[in-house]
Amino acid sequence: MAAIIAWFVLENFIWEKYCRYIFSIYPVLILAFSGLIDKLRFPADQSLGNQNLIIASFTLGLVLVAMVARIIISVWRWKKRSQVSVKTSYPLEEDKRSQQIA
Repeated sequence: MAAIIAWFVLENFIWEKYCRYIFSIYPVLILAFSGLIDKLRFPADQSLGNQNLIIASFTLGLVLVAMVARIIISVWRWKKRSQVSVKTSYPLEEDKRSQQIA
């Protein structure tokens, strides 16, 4: 769980420009924890599988929340970046037009 939280923080705040459109870790973790939960649902020894099932379920929920948060953060940054580029492009175009007229 600590590794998932650490990766989320590193990916979204430290290495954001290098990991901007990488989402592949989340479907892999969802598939892995779903398989683990499926295997632990009906173990041969009920006492051993119950604690692991709870931990795997909590970790799957954590990964799902992290994926949704990552998508929301990425869309928000994309919109913010596109609004800034539109605002900065107009003065540059006006300068080019004034240079062409003169």
